[in-house]
Amino acid sequence: MIALTATACGGKSAATKRHDAVTKYIESVNEIQVRLSRPLVAITKANRDFARHKSDPATIARRLREAAAKIDSLRLRIAAIDSPPDTARLKSLLVELARHEASLARELAALATFQPAFSSALSPLAAAGKGLTEALKSKANRDVKAAALDAYAAAIGGVIESLGRLRPPPVSAALYGTQRATLEQVRASASSLAQGLRDKHAKNLPSLLRHFNAAAIANQSLAAQRSQIEAIRLYNLRVSGIDRLEIRISREQTTLQRRLG
Repeated sequence: MIALTATACGGKSAATKRHDAVTKYIESVNEIQVRLSRPLVAITKANRDFARHKSDPATIARRLREAAAKIDSLRLRIAAIDSPPDTARLKSLLVELARHEASLARELAALATFQPAFSSALSPLAAAGKGLTEALKSKANRDVKAAALDAYAAAIGGVIESLGRLRPPPVSAALYGTQRATLEQVRASASSLAQGLRDKHAKNLPSLLRHFNAAAIANQSLAAQRSQIEAIRLYNLRVSGIDRLEIRISREQTTLQRRLG
């Protein structure tokens, strides 16, 4: 929260009236800024609880959305205050700051909702992968191994369907997209390998097996890692952008005080 300072000045000159108008505006904004402190503190606490796994993610998401709604309401109040020309830039910065704070709170709420749902959607893969590994390592015939590959592909299909119902926040979009693309490749490769085993196309099997193995580790590629790193970098930029806005607001306040005395 930015604490703005108003200084009193006597007299009725044009300069004094100009100063008084700015002072009145700052006092009005300060009242709203005091009210903004509560949702901002709530956001900080919810974010800390989420990072430390100290509360139910759904509850944390609700707290963050409620805080964002309160900030939106207060932002509209700031925007509605009559402001003298001297405070136009300050007003614009204050409104922008509140907008970014609410937006970040909503992104954190989306993250708190998405992460457990994402983990839940992927959970069937462990058992399916274990069953496939056991079948492929066994001395069973090709038809049995092909059936295991088909079952694995079907399990992946169910996971992809579950993932399709999720809406990742921006910070998780790269991870989500990479995971879905990898699963699509693995499902297709598993089905192709199963068909190759059934058709007994011995010449094609080494190539099909290579494609299957490559698809399984596609989400570990350098390109995938870079996209995830970039998503995190952009998120951190959004966070630091709020800090930069607060600095700009402080500088604008100082400029106003110097200009008007």
